[in-house]
Amino acid sequence: MSTKTKMTDTPVSSIEGIFKDLRDSFKSGKTKSVAWRKKQLEQLYKMCDEQKEFFASAAHTDFSRPSTETYLFDCGVIRNECNHILNHIDEWVKDEARSDSLAFATMDKYVHPEPYGICLIIGAWNYPFLLTLSPLIGAISAGNCAIVKPSELAPNSAAAIATMIERYLDTSCIRVVLGAIDQTQALLNGNIDHVFYTGSTMVGKIVSKTVAERLIPVVLECGGKSPVYIADDANISVTAKRLAWGKTVNCGQTCLAPDYVLCSKVTENRLIPEIVKAWRSFFTDNAMSSIPIVIL
Repeated sequence: MSTKTKMTDTPVSSIEGIFKDLRDSFKSGKTKSVAWRKKQLEQLYKMCDEQKEFFASAAHTDFSRPSTETYLFDCGVIRNECNHILNHIDEWVKDEARSDSLAFATMDKYVHPEPYGICLIIGAWNYPFLLTLSPLIGAISAGNCAIVKPSELAPNSAAAIATMIERYLDTSCIRVVLGAIDQTQALLNGNIDHVFYTGSTMVGKIVSKTVAERLIPVVLECGGKSPVYIADDANISVTAKRLAWGKTVNCGQTCLAPDYVLCSKVTENRLIPEIVKAWRSFFTDNAMSSIPIVIL
């Protein structure tokens, strides 16, 4: 299934109106309803189930990603997360009783969960659906409105997200803004209550500094280094296969991909031929023209 959807930037001039509409929806109390939250999660599950081929085609157009990886690591993970929250949300929204000192023993004390308001979600290109829609699951579950800003570096995937959110979810509470730096700056300077950002450390610092000036809470997922320590008594064949898989799945564009290995010289001499052997079993001798084999 191919996608003809093209990304069209959201006019910066319209963003203020989007904030106003979402703020009005949040003030109405609509998103606090557990029934509303469940409905949106069910629709999000349905979207990632029914449109997985559409999403996979968009990701393939953007960066030649094998469809299987979108099915498993984007749509599959999102569906599992929706199911998990649907199974637990009734318990999570309850007040939590708290004990205190003897002086206040006669008083009832509890923590009452309340949503922030409007959450801004800035996604990344390498897992264009997972890293954009997974934070949306959390925002919805907690009873928030949300603005989703997919990465412009995966334009077909971003357009696919915009098209399907409009089709499946409640757009009076959940909106998509498409674009690049201008749109992102307008969003960060808008009337937001919480930010989820996934991407580079450089941009993460900009996001953090911008929202810190207004004491807006932010969650940053900026990746990092992932060393692998291999002991001399490790099963080298199994270890090599896992390293080779982790380094090449999604073309290595994963924050948890193995970055470097720490081992003895003896283990190094045993490991390198096994990694080469594993890669050949995945991709044959001509990786550029082969169809990758998924080994779980």
